[in-house]
Parts: sequence; C-alpha cells; structure tokens
Amino acid sequence: MTAPGSLCYFSSMRSTPKAYGIHKGAFDLLYKDIASDFREYSLEKRQSLGLIDCYVDLFLLGKKKTTIRYTKGAIDCPSDTELDLFKTTWQNLSAGSYIGRVLVDRIVVKAFDQIDDDDAHNDGFTNKKDLRLALERIYGRISPCEPVTIYWIQFLT
Repeated sequence: MTAPGSLCYFSSMRSTPKAYGIHKGAFDLLYKDIASDFREYSLEKRQSLGLIDCYVDLFLLGKKKTTIRYTKGAIDCPSDTELDLFKTTWQNLSAGSYIGRVLVDRIVVKAFDQIDDDDAHNDGFTNKKDLRLALERIYGRISPCEPVTIYWIQFLT
C-alpha cells in the first residue's frame, strides 16, 4: 500500500467513486461515513459555493448540474443540504456577489484522474480534458490520485 500524500494512495484505497446522498438532519452520519471511508483525509465542511461568472450562466440555464471541489489533503463536503451561491471572477475566487441558494442532493468522491466525459458534460464542459484544465486553473496542480468532490446542485432561489 502506498503511504498518504504519495501519488496514488487515494486510488489504491478507492478504485471506484463513492456516492453519498445528502439528507437534512443526517450530517453527523454523512461525516461519519466519509471519515470511515477516507481515514487518511480530513473533512473540509463547505459553508457556501462560489461559481466563476462564466459558469453561473451555464448553471442558471440548466447546462451545469454539478460543481467539482478540491481541497488538498481533505474531502470537501457540504455543511448543509442548502448552501449560499456566490458569483466570483477569475481575478477574485474568494469573494463575490450573492446569487441565491442551491440544494445539494448528493456528492460523489472520486480521484482526479477518474473524472470522465460524463462528469464534464454534467459540469457544463465539452470533455474531461477541458474540465481538468479548468480545475487546475482554479486549484493549481492536482495529483491524479487526489480526491475531488462532485456536488450535484439545483437552484432554489
């Protein structure tokens, strides 16, 4: 087995993506399940979502059903079933204008190199190469075996 932090530890532990349903009031169970499945990673509980302005339009038009999040050394997961959505820019990814609320109905955790064309299409991209390039533009280099979290989201207000 490969040690934590090495290139392929995640893939050696998880050969298939892991999906989790999101249920109001069941977050203790969700966090327990994720912590059990991914002992080598901490949990990063996300309070809100930011989308870069060019992706907000795709989302509002229904062409973007997911958003993919990465936190180095952690599994990114929602803090609630509903999160605030903010419009950000390439120049300022950390602050933005309030758009509304989104419902997170499930998440999928998989290795970066397991992102496929279906993931790309659900995220508003033509193919996995374009999606991976966009993710690395946002987050910097991501090791092929590092876990990413796919959030399935719906606009509420």
